[in-house]
Amino acid sequence: MLPRPLLPSAAEAAALERYAARADELLAMTPDRRGEYEALTLAAVTGLLLAKPAPASNELAAGAKEDSYMDALDDVAFWAVEAAIRRWHRGECGTVRGEERDYRWAPDTVTLRNLARAEEHELRRRADGMRLVAAALPAPAELTDEHRGRMAAAWRGLLACFKDGTLRRETTVDELARIGHAGGAEVGR
Repeated sequence: MLPRPLLPSAAEAAALERYAARADELLAMTPDRRGEYEALTLAAVTGLLLAKPAPASNELAAGAKEDSYMDALDDVAFWAVEAAIRRWHRGECGTVRGEERDYRWAPDTVTLRNLARAEEHELRRRADGMRLVAAALPAPAELTDEHRGRMAAAWRGLLACFKDGTLRRETTVDELARIGHAGGAEVGR
């Protein structure tokens, strides 16, 4: 719920929904859905392994490594893999158990997968927020002094009934307000 002045117009809500739908399309750009995305992911991984090879690796090991990366990343959007690799090259992937990561080498498959999934998660979080705003309902109008007074009286009546032990399941808010206005004198009636 949002206050009326903050509710999106119909055009704004439609734009938010379009943004969220486009985010869904981007999140579906995974190697297991289209060969084109597999080729883009493989190109990104190959570039990573050429720039930051694993310690003491040879050509045969490099091929096997590419396969293991592709197995780990087949359900992750190619652009998220690219973004994670870019963060790795920049040394922006944080620490592990309080220790700085070793950016001289390529991250292992699990680390790269987790970094790429974090990129996806951020987009999904934003899209979900857009959907929430687009679907927001108007918040109840500002409470009037009369309504606040009635609710305060009902609260006093509720406390009086609890104290007296006469609260019944069928007691209404109107009855509680009447009891509260009477200062609790009507409890037990």
